[in-house]
Amino acid sequence: MINAKPELFGVKPIEFIIDFESEAFVEIAGNHYLFKVGELIGPPNATVSGNGAQTALGR
Repeated sequence: MINAKPELFGVKPIEFIIDFESEAFVEIAGNHYLFKVGELIGPPNATVSGNGAQTALGR
């Protein structure tokens, strides 16, 4: 972990360095590799209203 010291809470983001292997985020199409980035990061957190997109904090 990076920036995990208590005095850095709220000052710097905590970072996790993780190595893993998975075939769930890569698909082979002929001689091309497709990386499913959307699957990795998950669904968007924005909601769309008449005023455009807003995040949960902007409501």
